[in-house]
Amino acid sequence: VRVEERTEGDTMVRRFVTGPARDFTVVADDEFTSASMLINGTTVAAHFDPDQLGGRSINIWAAAALEIYNELYGPYPYAELDVVAVPGVIGYEFSQLIYIGGDFFADPVGAASRPEAAEFLVAHEVGHQWWYGLVGNNPHRHAFLDEGLAEYGAILYFERRYGELDAQAQTDVGLSLRYATMLLTSGDQIVDQRSAAFPDGLAYFTTVYRKAALGLTALRAEIGDEAFFAGLRDYLATMRFGVAQPDDMRAAFERAAGQDLTSFWTSAFEATEGRVSVVVIATPTMGTPEPR
Repeated sequence: VRVEERTEGDTMVRRFVTGPARDFTVVADDEFTSASMLINGTTVAAHFDPDQLGGRSINIWAAAALEIYNELYGPYPYAELDVVAVPGVIGYEFSQLIYIGGDFFADPVGAASRPEAAEFLVAHEVGHQWWYGLVGNNPHRHAFLDEGLAEYGAILYFERRYGELDAQAQTDVGLSLRYATMLLTSGDQIVDQRSAAFPDGLAYFTTVYRKAALGLTALRAEIGDEAFFAGLRDYLATMRFGVAQPDDMRAAFERAAGQDLTSFWTSAFEATEGRVSVVVIATPTMGTPEPR
């Protein structure tokens, strides 16, 4: 939050303050326009060039994601969340600020790999405000702790906003199909391994994002919704502003479920036992998002 602005000769000095944060990032552009919404006391603002016609849709998606995750995980603790159009990137998270590629702001449907991919991306990046922001981890040693949760959080976003059919469509196309392709072409990979140990970037993304999210999908089915979401909230509360290890997440789910999850955890995140018997691709039925 900007708390001071003053001029010193030819220099403009602005002072910003924040609560606990992982990093401090600034984007400056003298041509940006903005759209904003107030969600549970937080201003969610999108900043983009005036000719980027998708800016308002991206603002709506980010605001909807914040509202859904507030309910599922626990409240976002900051006064503002900014989503900024940045050229040359896909998506990138920082404390209280998200980069989304400028092409998506210009054309959220045409610039993406599938019609809903830009919305999925925005939901994923907003999820990082909890998983990386509030609960930290070492992204070089255990990247799935934040990327897997952010990826599965985007599935939860579609489920809560559009319904189970659309969430299943995102799982089929965005997760299962891509994981099955890796299994059939280059073989399986362990989720919880050092990032540098993956043979290439595609294997990293498919495993740490998609296979990890499928593991969390299976975990939810294994222990049930009540225990799954209680475990997430316990994990957040226990590791808030800390740096988590995989055992911390597993322990939170075990406390919530009242059962030992060692065997499940090993199979899902520490082994190469992947198999996909069939991939069913559902057809999303989402309408055009409207301002609320």
